[in-house]
Amino acid sequence: MNEQYKFRNLWIAILSLFLLNMGTLGWIFLKNKPMQPPVGPLFIEKTLNFNQQQKEAFEPLKKQHFKEVLPIRDSIKHDKDALFAWVKSDKADSVEFENRLISLSQKVIQNERNTFKHFRAIRDLCTPEQKKFFDDVMIERFKRPPHEKAK
Repeated sequence: MNEQYKFRNLWIAILSLFLLNMGTLGWIFLKNKPMQPPVGPLFIEKTLNFNQQQKEAFEPLKKQHFKEVLPIRDSIKHDKDALFAWVKSDKADSVEFENRLISLSQKVIQNERNTFKHFRAIRDLCTPEQKKFFDDVMIERFKRPPHEKAK
């Protein structure tokens, strides 16, 4: 066999192995996503195993909750950004800074109040068996901040 065929076969083998490795890595990253359960309304419906009537009652609760909290959360984010912009300011200890902090605190309280009412309404939809699971598992899952959920 001459040299030209040896090198051609070698390059074909290298290219084949490279494509096989890329395919394997792609499969690993695309197919084997972390097994974190979904969070949010779908997670609640599936985990509590809502029946059709409960799903229909849950839908307006979900819409109302998002209608109430999304603007508040956006406002909290905006206020936090503005608050941390004050780190650069020479007036960081001013009365205006304290007023901004109080306003931000009130919005956080309002958001937590809405979330509490929402979960209370969801609990009211549950059967006694679902309420026990909701009390034992769901509340623990949703009361922790997002950075603690991964632990």
